[in-house]
Amino acid sequence: MTNLINLSDSYKFSHFNQYPKGTEIIHSYLAPRGGEYERVVMHGLPYILKRFLHREYPIDCEIKEAEALAKKHGVPFNKEGWEYISKLKYLPIEIKALPEGTIVGNKEPLLTIENTDPNCAWLVGYLETLLLKIWYPITVASKSYHVRQILERFWEPTGSIAGVDYAYHNFGDRGSSSVESAAIGGAAHLTQFKGTDNFNALTLSNKYYDGKYQGYSIPASEHSTVTSWGRENEFEMIEAYLESYKNSAFGLIACVLDSYNIWNAVDFVTSGKMKAKIESADYPIFVIRPDSGTPEVVIEKILGIMTKNEVAYEVNPNNNKKVFKKYRIIWGDGITPQTIANILSLGNSLGYSPENFAFGSGGDLMQNVNRDTCKFAMKCSAIKVNGEWRDVYKDPITDQGKTSIRGRVDDPRFVTVFKNGEILI
Repeated sequence: MTNLINLSDSYKFSHFNQYPKGTEIIHSYLAPRGGEYERVVMHGLPYILKRFLHREYPIDCEIKEAEALAKKHGVPFNKEGWEYISKLKYLPIEIKALPEGTIVGNKEPLLTIENTDPNCAWLVGYLETLLLKIWYPITVASKSYHVRQILERFWEPTGSIAGVDYAYHNFGDRGSSSVESAAIGGAAHLTQFKGTDNFNALTLSNKYYDGKYQGYSIPASEHSTVTSWGRENEFEMIEAYLESYKNSAFGLIACVLDSYNIWNAVDFVTSGKMKAKIESADYPIFVIRPDSGTPEVVIEKILGIMTKNEVAYEVNPNNNKKVFKKYRIIWGDGITPQTIANILSLGNSLGYSPENFAFGSGGDLMQNVNRDTCKFAMKCSAIKVNGEWRDVYKDPITDQGKTSIRGRVDDPRFVTVFKNGEILI
């Protein structure tokens, strides 16, 4: 069980007696203040609400634990305030937010929070630390949305963007900072795509999002499964691997080919008996996975080998580009939005449709983000003191980008998602 009282910044423990005397209600909003993306995807609030806020708060042992830690830590502790909430048996707050999945401009408020009991106005600011954790799922979802826009620009001339759903695959579980962050970021990616190797994210999606975001994968080799056969038996491994999926229900399998000499490996799978097998109806589509080197250089040479070996292709009548009948290429090393655009531009210039390519991203997707990627902040914008509402704002002369909104935020799209301990979504 997580002790909510401990989930705040240390300095916030001293804020309960810093507001004006007579303060009844504090109104705050959460928003991105600009940053890398012009639009952001609202995502992640159900997890925070269900995981941390939906239960009786707090219980006596949690108050005692937090009080002891605060005393040892050297900060004040609002024992009276938490004991008051304990008697209420719920958090006296109301959170309103944009519906999950809403896409908005990067400076628009995403949610607001107010206290519903005048004795607990201090609680609004105290919960900022926890609520701001939403920056991570929103930023990953927004990055995935941005990548999707890049992919769709290349796919639109093909006559269908359906393949985009599986063109940006999440390889990021192993590189995430924790099991929890892997699941949170993995579910965020699934708001935009269906391809993932982040199995952990499926559990979180089913538990906290009612299974709304589902992902899919295919059989794939890794370097250890190839190199464990020994260098001299690499091709034997690849052949046995393909054979194990003959007449199977899987429509695609992927195989890493750069364990030793990728040019020889690509030539092997695209010529002779291997080519005959793969291009027959008995075997799945074979996804070639290079995993090292400069993407554009490596892929261009792979395409050259496939051309030399006369790999079967069709011509998409919409964009007049080649689509391999039984082969695909996935690049999953060091992928960024820019390398995706570079690879697809290269393919297009060489006469190949984007349908031939897919991309796997781990570190860049899940870890190359932070709170300042979209400049997230939660700010108090209004306060009710002795029955009167006042505008609250900051306007630093040294950084106009940090100027905050004045007054209560009242977006007609907002819906109440949490009130007095009850989740309403």
